[in-house]
Amino acid sequence: MRPSSRAPSPPVDSPGSYAVTDVLLLDAGVKQTLAAARSLGRAGLRLALAECRDPAGGPRPPAFWSRWASTTTLLPDFGESPDEFATAVLRWVKEKRTTVVVPSSDQSIASLRPWRSQIEAHTGLAMASEEALAIAVDKQATLRVARDLGIAVPRTAVVNCVDEVPAAMAEIGYPAVIKPQSSWLRDFGGKRLISSAVLNEQEAVAAVAILQRSGAQALAQQLLRGRREGLSLFRAGGEVVGAFAHLSLRTTPMLGGACAVRESMPMPSDSKAAAVSLIDAIDLEGYSHVEFRRDADGRPLLMEVNARLSGSIELASRSGVDFPLMLWQWATGAPVQGCVTYRTGVRLRWLAGDGRWLLETVRGPGRPDAVPAGRAVATFARDFVRRSAYDFVDISDPLPAAAELARVLSRAGSTLVKRSRRRPLVVAARNPKAISDREK
Repeated sequence: MRPSSRAPSPPVDSPGSYAVTDVLLLDAGVKQTLAAARSLGRAGLRLALAECRDPAGGPRPPAFWSRWASTTTLLPDFGESPDEFATAVLRWVKEKRTTVVVPSSDQSIASLRPWRSQIEAHTGLAMASEEALAIAVDKQATLRVARDLGIAVPRTAVVNCVDEVPAAMAEIGYPAVIKPQSSWLRDFGGKRLISSAVLNEQEAVAAVAILQRSGAQALAQQLLRGRREGLSLFRAGGEVVGAFAHLSLRTTPMLGGACAVRESMPMPSDSKAAAVSLIDAIDLEGYSHVEFRRDADGRPLLMEVNARLSGSIELASRSGVDFPLMLWQWATGAPVQGCVTYRTGVRLRWLAGDGRWLLETVRGPGRPDAVPAGRAVATFARDFVRRSAYDFVDISDPLPAAAELARVLSRAGSTLVKRSRRRPLVVAARNPKAISDREK
């Protein structure tokens, strides 16, 4: 099912000749939007990039500096007001002749869903159907479908309140993971919710309490320590026409966060069969990213499915699978030029994220997925002499990498300043007069 009932637009062979803007790419602050911009820009499409307005007035996202960004715009923050964000998108596509809008985050998708029919009256919206999204964004619903299909999943228990933690964890065991049923809640202040590894009841109670205060349903889940596999699939007309698999070697946060280092791998037959049966059952058209983690016996257990462009599309593009172009073709009603073969062993590193992984590992000895500090430092250093590509870095489009470097250095400087300002407070706490002087 196409994301819009509009008549198909002209094929990609003649981009730019029939619209002021061929593609409006939302979420310019995430890596996958930059990767999509480079892919679609090379295809000859005219692009507009949008990001939420930073209340603190931070630097422009690196993707705004891409040579392929014909237009850039700032939108209202979907965390503060998802409806204002959606109406701004609607206003844009009304005022500009825009062929397709591509959201790349859970937040923007959730913000646009109630406004879908109004937006699709003016443009194509590159999103899965409402029925498929309702399952894909709900981890409990996804696992329920997987169980019905006979797909292996981690032991999982619903935790309605902190009083239910002891019983739930008796079933799951420690260490475990406390995760939200949905990663983003549109109606509770637009908060992005993350999973937490817990080693004991005290940590589990604290993690559940945080999710409760955010209005989220908590799930307790078995913690798996095997390798992480990500399968990117493109389904059009009921058939999988694009496929790619990668290993997640290091992530930040360490437990199931964004990939800092990943490598393309041969498509595993067992996890692919499970992923295809899942998206078929959900009737999930377009792009999807299905994550698995192996157990001690080597079985792939389903972790989640994401119905949006993921951070792995840069690696897929470098390996020979162009998912952004497929998404454009699908959203416009043009024939999708699929691809299921690709180069393996291609390695991609997000240097800033890998630095975060190193700090988290050194500061969190004994935590799940942590490695000894000496080994972590050696692993981090060794990858500088290993053949790898880097996120943001593209010699044909150099400015985003420079903007990302400036952003990382700015954040590091701000962190150092904040820490240096805290030190006098420690002295002041031991000296009442110093506190009094400071209050003046």
